[in-house]
Amino acid sequence: MGTNYYWKNSEKSNNIQEHIGKRNAAGLYCWDCGTVLNLGGSNEIHNGNSPWNEQLDSCPSCGAEYNKDETLENSAVGAELGFGKITGEKQGLKSCCSFTWTLMKHLWKIQNLSDNVNREKVIINEYGEEFTADEFLQMLKGCPIQCQLPREFS
Repeated sequence: MGTNYYWKNSEKSNNIQEHIGKRNAAGLYCWDCGTVLNLGGSNEIHNGNSPWNEQLDSCPSCGAEYNKDETLENSAVGAELGFGKITGEKQGLKSCCSFTWTLMKHLWKIQNLSDNVNREKVIINEYGEEFTADEFLQMLKGCPIQCQLPREFS
């Protein structure tokens, strides 16, 4: 599962020039100190072989309490299913999303568009939802784990 993002005027293919990246639910994360609860670290969150430390009531690094009030409206899984959003506000131990970039150049271009106050809808996801650069960067606040795809993707 996950949501793919593209430049709006592209063919919505997996071409790395058109495909911006993919957001995925990424499990428990401490929003207060940045601790990933996957024992393999952020590089292993989507690897089914790496164990999770999900039975904790608090963060093993800073002690932030597990925020058990997650619903479809405010969880990473709910965001991926289209029922809600996650804001990225510091909120203790809670679910998060990750974002995997096809090229970091896409982030730089989006930041440049945002800096230049571009209000045009320039990004679209696979469900047809459109975003300005600012709206997309706001969505990324719910994705504290970010990386780039391996080179063989192209």
